[in-house]
Amino acid sequence: MSFGLLPILLLVAFLGIGALFAEQAHVTSVSVAKTYASTAAASFLLYRNAVLAYLEANRGAPAASGSLASSAVVPFLPAGTNATNFPAGAGNAIVVGAGMIRTAYIFATAVPGELGALGPAFQGNASFGMVANGQWSSSSLGIAGAVPTGVPNGDIISVVQVGD
Repeated sequence: MSFGLLPILLLVAFLGIGALFAEQAHVTSVSVAKTYASTAAASFLLYRNAVLAYLEANRGAPAASGSLASSAVVPFLPAGTNATNFPAGAGNAIVVGAGMIRTAYIFATAVPGELGALGPAFQGNASFGMVANGQWSSSSLGIAGAVPTGVPNGDIISVVQVGD
């Protein structure tokens, strides 16, 4: 083998190793992003379910529009969880309509990929979507309606009616 080929072979070997490291870094960043989205989705579901559990437990109480404080929702969390498990920007707006039907708008700051990370049980579920320009939309409904004032654009949202 000629010594003239050695630098070329070394260059090709280093480029190959560099490509392997670059691919591994890409796979790792995709994996981290998916894990982050899954964690955010789980946090959102935890908060959403606690708000809905509060509303179900207080069906007979006089209804008023507004929002539930975190302290009202915390007792409806599973054992071992607390308000630190709420997603970033968690909030809710409860709107009372005819016949004491309450519409709960439950929202939080969205994380890229979060809506898709909700899991197979929620894929196509019309109650989950995103907020844009004062409207919320879901993949199955398209634009579903207006959101109450104060629900930030870009948030993930779940809209559920609770009542008799």
